[in-house]
Amino acid sequence: MVTIIKIDKVDGKGWVFEINEAFNDVHGFDIFDCILVKETDCGNYENLFLFMNTYQVNTFIGLLLERNMSCHSKVDFTNEMVNIINSNKVAEFKSTFNGMDDFDDIIDVFTLNNIDKDMVLDKISSLGSTALTENDYVILRA
Repeated sequence: MVTIIKIDKVDGKGWVFEINEAFNDVHGFDIFDCILVKETDCGNYENLFLFMNTYQVNTFIGLLLERNMSCHSKVDFTNEMVNIINSNKVAEFKSTFNGMDDFDDIIDVFTLNNIDKDMVLDKISSLGSTALTENDYVILRA
């Protein structure tokens, strides 16, 4: 799942490390492994693209609110992200993010967990499990 939340742009990034530590205590992984950040055109806000499930997103928002940070909107972006990947527009989408080092890794994990697995499950549904290839089993184990 991909959720976009819009927050006030905050000078400095110390808050991110505080939230990451608290988030890691609850969920056992870093937010840096599943978040992309893009400044809005006006420059007053940041859109956070959260590649997390609903419970994790709600935890993240709760941590923002505990630090008196405003969350202006929350939008499900999952279908749009799938369309971007399926229409081979990932490079165009990536160009809108400035220097996000983890972009490719985050998109690859999302693709594996959401698109590739869905395709294999559709294959099982329509053709049965006997139609699976070794690669299909690798995707399902991931």
